[in-house]
Amino acid sequence: MARIPKFPVVIRDQGVSINIYRIKAKSTRTGYTHKVQWVGADGADHRTFTEFSEARDFAQSKAAQLAAGVASGLQMTKADWIELTEIRELAAQVGVSPLAAMQEWRRGFDLVGPAIIDACVAHSQRQTSTIERIKVSEAIDRFIDAKDEVGKEGTRVYGAKLKPVRAQLGDFYLDMVSVRDWSRFLLRFDDPVTRNDIRKRIVTLCRWARGHGYLADQIRTEIEKTERAKERAKPIGIITPDQYRALLHFFREKHPHYLAALVIAGFCGVRSEELHGKRGDPSRRQLWSNIYLDRETPLLSVTAAKENTPSNRLVDIPPAAVAWLSQCPTLR
Repeated sequence: MARIPKFPVVIRDQGVSINIYRIKAKSTRTGYTHKVQWVGADGADHRTFTEFSEARDFAQSKAAQLAAGVASGLQMTKADWIELTEIRELAAQVGVSPLAAMQEWRRGFDLVGPAIIDACVAHSQRQTSTIERIKVSEAIDRFIDAKDEVGKEGTRVYGAKLKPVRAQLGDFYLDMVSVRDWSRFLLRFDDPVTRNDIRKRIVTLCRWARGHGYLADQIRTEIEKTERAKERAKPIGIITPDQYRALLHFFREKHPHYLAALVIAGFCGVRSEELHGKRGDPSRRQLWSNIYLDRETPLLSVTAAKENTPSNRLVDIPPAAVAWLSQCPTLR
């Protein structure tokens, strides 16, 4: 039987040391796992094996690999170190690694050859010369005014949702707000529904800005590159007959002027916007003149149908609803 080595086992190669640890694990055949641990250019790392022989072979190979890198590093001149340090500092200024910077440069070289800078200058001039630079706050004002002018209730629909955008990023130039800036802003909102709702309004703002020459004419705006939050499904509540009966009695006693809306919503299924109208246009609401209780079959004609639904919709009024509507103040 092979002798069990004393752990941790240390594998050495030209000054590089790698440790192999033995850890109890009930799920394995032997009852143990073997963790190989080392320190490389990217910091501490490890890998786990079931068999010690596999761990030892890997550790020897990794030690040889690291030793080769150390030997290569020892041969660097002072000028090499200075150059490498400057490369790292330049890459850090834009938040990328030296390897990522070289990979991007290589991709640019493959696309346009040695004239990478000339191509970038031409692209920049083409993008900036065609847009009008404005700050986020001014873009919001122009956007809301444009919506109000065509009757799309810009102030009501977008005013409150874009208020935190104005407060946080209002002094930024719109074309300078990056996907990282938008992402950091959206992370302020813990509730995923709120975050997605505000993101949707910003997407509409930026698409409008792109169409009006305030952003470059590209396929996707920076805000559209951000991730939508995952929303948690919420249970849909259903009012029981007893609960609805209690509501009817409560409104008849405490708020009789709102009783008709509750009756029509509950018994006839008329939408809230059709009953009360939108906050921006309360005149578009259900009128008593379009409710016909004296017919053989009582019905109502929806006065102002919700958008994208059939207009002049007729709704039957059941007997129970007729009885409750007859108790409303306007009909007594």
